[in-house]
Amino acid sequence: MFGMNLDPITILALIIAMGMFVDNSIVFTDNFVDLRRKGMKTHETCGRLIP
Repeated sequence: MFGMNLDPITILALIIAMGMFVDNSIVFTDNFVDLRRKGMKTHETCGRLIP
C-alpha cells in the first residue's frame, strides 16, 4: 500500500485508535443531545462540552 509495509501490530494499533475515536464521538454526541434536550442553547452546549 503506497510502497510501505504495515506490520500487524501497526494495523492493530490503528484499528484500536479508530475504535477509540468512534467511541468518543458517540459519547460526545450523546452528551450534546442530552444537554440540548434539557434546554441549553447550542453555543452554550458546545462551550460546556469543549473545554
